[in-house]
Amino acid sequence: EARSREGAFALDLFLGTGTSGCGYALRRIHHVRVVCVDRDCSVEYMRRMLPRRFWARVMLIKDDIRQVTAKALCQRARLVWPDFKLSKVRMVHASPSCRTYSPADRGFSKHRGAGGRPLTRRARDDDDATSHAVELIEHVSRHAPGALVTIENPRSRWFKLVPCIARLI
Repeated sequence: EARSREGAFALDLFLGTGTSGCGYALRRIHHVRVVCVDRDCSVEYMRRMLPRRFWARVMLIKDDIRQVTAKALCQRARLVWPDFKLSKVRMVHASPSCRTYSPADRGFSKHRGAGGRPLTRRARDDDDATSHAVELIEHVSRHAPGALVTIENPRSRWFKLVPCIARLI
């Protein structure tokens, strides 16, 4: 089990099932507290996904990632944990929606055209959310340069073509 300095935090953007970033951090970083951001998840859903022993170390910001600024994230996290600071973030994980980036819909996607061009409103929204999440991650990284940062999506020919992801690559 990895050891952290007192007061370590992790961020999980696009919580989803809570097993990737949040679940990993809780299991592997001693005493870490996790701030999760997801528009569609609820506290009840999180509690179904995570063992009870972790509940006190997790908070949910139920909001569209496109509306969450670094300042707002800090303010909301400090309501639960007054010692929260971006410089204490040890890990950031983002897993943008796979619906428009991957063949999760049995290999056929109505959401993307040639070169990954978004064809639907959902694809444009996902691109905007991913872009905003990357900006947020870059902001956090300036305050916590040693933090582990992961951004993932299921096998996808389109994800690497999203401009903000292509820039990172």
